[in-house]
Amino acid sequence: MHHLERSPGRLSRSLRFVPGRDGLSSYRSAARPTGRGRGKRPGSSVLCRTVEEASGWYGFGLDLDEAVALLAQLREDAHRYQRPAWLGELEISVAPGFPLDRDTALRFAELGVHRLILLPPPCMDASAWQQWVKTSGEMLVGQV
Repeated sequence: MHHLERSPGRLSRSLRFVPGRDGLSSYRSAARPTGRGRGKRPGSSVLCRTVEEASGWYGFGLDLDEAVALLAQLREDAHRYQRPAWLGELEISVAPGFPLDRDTALRFAELGVHRLILLPPPCMDASAWQQWVKTSGEMLVGQV
């Protein structure tokens, strides 16, 4: 469990990372536990809780279609549930479950994703890892 500090004005709150299933995860306030259950699908209480309590949302291993559906549900929930003003804008992070190219990264940006987390292919040796980092940096950093 990771702990983060968020200090809106004089209020300091401790947040904890809550891993979910099916790529649904969020940072939740440790100071305000809730009795709502963890959801398994879009429209579940994880997304509702994200809108009401989290500073960000992390979608892990998503493809574009999954991201479209989940982000649409988050937007719908943002209209349905009250978000405290001190939380500010919900920051969206996605770790796609496939290799990225520039055009796909741009599509994620158009969806409203603030941060892409790159997942390297498995089983790479040191030289392949260095090449992947170099290529990813040249293709994506400052381009999207």
